Amino acid sequence: METIQDSAQRFLDKMSDVGYSAKNISFASAALYNLIEAHPGGNDAPLDRDIAEKHICDIEKLMENDAVGNWTMSKNIWFIRKFLDFLITDSINADRYVKPILPLEVGFASVIQRYVDEVSTNEQQKKSRAWAPKRYAFWLSNQGIHSFSDTKVTDLRQFILEDTKNLKSKTVPTFRSELRRFHVWLFDHGFIPNTYESLFDFNVAIENKIHPAVLPDDAASVLGSIDRAAPIGKRDYSMMMCGIVLGLRGCDLIRLKLSDIDWRQGEIRIAQHKTGKPLALPLTTDVAEALKDYILNGRPRTDLPNVFLRHAAPIGAFKSGSIAGQVFSYYKEKAGLDFEGSYYSTRRAVGKNLVVAGVPVTTVSQILGHTDISSTKQYIALDTDHLKVCALGFDGIAPRRWSHEA
Repeated sequence: METIQDSAQRFLDKMSDVGYSAKNISFASAALYNLIEAHPGGNDAPLDRDIAEKHICDIEKLMENDAVGNWTMSKNIWFIRKFLDFLITDSINADRYVKPILPLEVGFASVIQRYVDEVSTNEQQKKSRAWAPKRYAFWLSNQGIHSFSDTKVTDLRQFILEDTKNLKSKTVPTFRSELRRFHVWLFDHGFIPNTYESLFDFNVAIENKIHPAVLPDDAASVLGSIDRAAPIGKRDYSMMMCGIVLGLRGCDLIRLKLSDIDWRQGEIRIAQHKTGKPLALPLTTDVAEALKDYILNGRPRTDLPNVFLRHAAPIGAFKSGSIAGQVFSYYKEKAGLDFEGSYYSTRRAVGKNLVVAGVPVTTVSQILGHTDISSTKQYIALDTDHLKVCALGFDGIAPRRWSHEA
């Protein structure tokens, strides 16, 4: 089994390949060193997920007590979670800390440096102002263009169309605003003949990410890979059942209280963390049995109100809903599955199966806890053949209502 030291080194090497700066790699290295130190066996021990979660929890407690700088520790946690995801997926997705690998051409670099020096009042603002122009400069270099003065309106239009696809939808307005600001400056300083103002107003179609639905056989394989004889296995199994059968969000899963489960009425009632809206879900037989087994035979003896707890000392509630994704990915890998999808895919599967069963979309929207029906439509948008596959029988997870008399 791979030691945590070897895992950490693989992660740092991958960071370098993806394009993280040396400064951020060094930061991540320090964060992982502290994580390794938290393991009883040190460098030679394999990663223990519960110890990792406890380590993150300890950092968060220090932040709550103002014992350490919040920005530094938040970034610490960011890279540790990135590391945990990497061990499951063997890949690192680009994020806000990734920098382009290749150096900027001198001509572009000097202009951008002059621009940020003139329009910025501090170092943080300089980084923000340079972000969009640098992306544009790298793109121009790849097109064989070596000066902003040599660009045409068609170049800018093509760049916006192409690069927008690489950004999150909520980032696009900021991106275009920064590009607009930069081009006004280029015009004012004689680098280009036009500000191209109208170009920044045309609509760019942003493709919303459609989460793939986990298929019945794959969901069954994930559940089948869990050791239900062990306390942690009982916890993980009941967590996954809540997602696969009920479609509970990860953020709601970690906040689920013992008092939220109405065993007599056969319902789970929560106030959704994402929307603040109340939600009542039927307590199906299989979910109820899984929860009962964990609560009675696996859950640590404690007065804490949360259903799902960390089992490593000190025992406590999970701080982040991402634990649901980590648990799902861990057992997906353990089951030898290679499909695209995450814990979020369980919610989409629930939505699809309800629609295929003839449940109105408005009702599905209520069950999934959506405040806007357009969100539900994104979940269920898929071709007919795929819907038929999602509707196949799901052995072992029968949507029967729980009865406390059963």
